[in-house]
Amino acid sequence: MLRESTIHSYEERAFNAWPALQTVSAGGWLLRFAQGHTRRANSVNAAAAAPALDGIVDFATGLYGRQGLPLVFRVTPLVPDAFDAELERQDFALHNPSLVMTCRLDPSLTGDPAVSLNHGPDAEWLHGVAQAGQLSASSSDVQHAMLASLRVPAAFATLVEDGMPLAYGMAVYERGAVGLFSIVTLPHARRRGASRRLCRSLLAWGRQNGAHAAYLQVEAANHAALVLYQQMGFTLHYRYHYRVRA
Repeated sequence: MLRESTIHSYEERAFNAWPALQTVSAGGWLLRFAQGHTRRANSVNAAAAAPALDGIVDFATGLYGRQGLPLVFRVTPLVPDAFDAELERQDFALHNPSLVMTCRLDPSLTGDPAVSLNHGPDAEWLHGVAQAGQLSASSSDVQHAMLASLRVPAAFATLVEDGMPLAYGMAVYERGAVGLFSIVTLPHARRRGASRRLCRSLLAWGRQNGAHAAYLQVEAANHAALVLYQQMGFTLHYRYHYRVRA
């Protein structure tokens, strides 16, 4: 049985690493808003073990409704099973089963010379991530605003070969752990090891900054990514899913 304090610590890190544009705290819940860009940043999340249950659905319904956003709960092990069942009874459909994976970092990790790292997301990085992830212009703008609000150390990576970018990603360091986010590879460069090289460089950056562990979030249906991360030493830490009002 995982300790709730360990889960809570990784949840906190992930909130800080992928900041919403606005947040509201209510009874152990964190309601996050980012103009609809990603469910992680536009959902109701348990910010503590055993959050208050009475009235949270009605309260969240009003807040997300006024923003024109769907009501989404992100259900982690911090959310009581009975509440998840109640959401299902209230016609909240299950979406995007996902995993939080962790690993210990090898002290001998070194970066790839073809991977460049910056402390902030420059225009080329933002454009490349938007292109590889097929983001709309409005989503790209929102993501830029989210990343501009980061207050913990971060690295923004680009893998370049023969003058052409192949992959992009970012890492965020906090309290002994480095998180991987927005790992994307351009279509023509897939299945050539680009993501592995990029991730290793980001993990090496984290190790150089004092990280002894790494974490990431990945959809359970993303089999290619799961294989890659398992080969890199990541193992399942805990699961979560979303409940979206039908």
